[in-house]
Amino acid sequence: MSVNPHISLSKAPGISSDNHIVFIGDRVRVNAAPWILAIGILMVYLVFPTKTYYWDGVNFALSIENSSGFSKSLIHPHHLLYNVFGYAIYHLCDSAGLHVRALQVLQVTNGVLSALCAALFLRFLLQTFRSVYLSSVLTLLFAFSATWWKYSTDADSYVPSILLFVICLNLMVDGQKPKPFLVALVHAASMFMHQLGVFFYPVIVLGILFQSRELSFRQRALLVLKFSVTACSITLAANYYCFHLQTGAFSVSAFAGWLTTYVRSPNTYSFSFDLWSNVVFTVRGHARLFFGGRLNWLRELVSPPIVALLVILAGAILVLVVQFVKDLKSAALTRDSAGKSDLSLIQPGALCCLWVGVYLTFLFFWYPYFTPYRLFYLPSLIVLFGIILARYREVRPLGREWYAALFAMALALSNFLFFIYPLSHVEKNPPLALAMALNSKWAPGTSIYYASSSADNELFRYFNPSTRWQKLSQFEDQVSESALREIYQRNSSAWLETSAIEFLKASTAGQSWLAVHTREGCQYELVNGSYNIKYVQIFPSCENDEGQSGFCN
Repeated sequence: MSVNPHISLSKAPGISSDNHIVFIGDRVRVNAAPWILAIGILMVYLVFPTKTYYWDGVNFALSIENSSGFSKSLIHPHHLLYNVFGYAIYHLCDSAGLHVRALQVLQVTNGVLSALCAALFLRFLLQTFRSVYLSSVLTLLFAFSATWWKYSTDADSYVPSILLFVICLNLMVDGQKPKPFLVALVHAASMFMHQLGVFFYPVIVLGILFQSRELSFRQRALLVLKFSVTACSITLAANYYCFHLQTGAFSVSAFAGWLTTYVRSPNTYSFSFDLWSNVVFTVRGHARLFFGGRLNWLRELVSPPIVALLVILAGAILVLVVQFVKDLKSAALTRDSAGKSDLSLIQPGALCCLWVGVYLTFLFFWYPYFTPYRLFYLPSLIVLFGIILARYREVRPLGREWYAALFAMALALSNFLFFIYPLSHVEKNPPLALAMALNSKWAPGTSIYYASSSADNELFRYFNPSTRWQKLSQFEDQVSESALREIYQRNSSAWLETSAIEFLKASTAGQSWLAVHTREGCQYELVNGSYNIKYVQIFPSCENDEGQSGFCN
């Protein structure tokens, strides 16, 4: 027996929203649907992990692997306890005999958490729309939207934070008893994963008010107060303790500065008040949220299966375009009736409008160009799109319902072919390819000097774990003749990274030092319009002559 696509999950068991009988087997399959879909999504995530790593993910992995325990080095005000969480998972895997690196542990963990998020999101959608078909399509749109899919296969703190948002949604479903303390704990946990979780607060307040609408005003206000005080107390207490642990300070003003370091930093582009640019970034960000990649990224990766998928994608797009044009003509001729609004969707619609509004307003001015931050309101966009689709179904024949599924398939295929699949190959990330190639060039113990940390040198540092990285501040003391001789006497070598080279070139003395301590051809570089990565080998001055060419191997 097929599953009734309009099963109601908010009414008495066995009764659907249109008063059709729902058999036990149907309900079991409906309850199993989120987990079946989640397993399929997880398999896709795990088979194609990204090789173009998010710079924060590499930094997280370095912090976790370099930490000797649960220490203050794992604390960061923007994602307070994410590294602590990652450290626990990493060492749990190590204790279980799974000796893999932290970056891979974080990637797999994100894949699992993202699949769990999809399952819980589907559960929420089923209770909102009471349609297995529509809810499943919306969940696939969520899971395989470009930016979410990419970060679900990467190491980042966004996925666990948004998973906790979805848990809050499931705790605030209409008809359930309000649980202000539990929701407060979950919301606090989301803020511990990433600071941007704080803007979910008004959404939860409105959700509690909707959930308790049958109670008196005083009772509803008390529920909101319980949630607010609990969430605020837990969040501030944990942040203040971590602030003191990391800095040793007690000052409230210093604590406020610590919490807002990203915003207050003079060297970062945070707030922008160029309205036109912000509009362009916002529109572009939403397009990139759902569709990603480039046609030329598939170059050199074409194979018969890929060609087959390209043909299927082209056919799906053609069918969608043709049917869309036909529908426009049909609508103009027939002027379909407006239909009746589904009152049960007013509350989730209002909740999601507030959710989008809060984040969209803040991100319009703060880092408007950075698409991944828009993941924090992606679920609300999906729900609003679902409300539009539900409205469309009221005024169109049921035979047209395949439009949404075909669109979801086209979106997933497009993102896979031009975004996810290329980025799962090392050769599509030139810095990573060079970093891995240098594994065979740099012997264990190789000394590499750098002047400032960057995403590029952290990538090289992570994928060459046997090297020794030293920050350069006073090169005359740190890179002395005796230090260089000692390095080469133990059959190792010494190198300067891009920032150290530029640091030395900025002064006449540094330029003279480079002329004496470097040799022609003893370098590796990746310099083009996208990258400026250089590594130059340095030698003791007395050995920088003929006969030392062996150091350049």
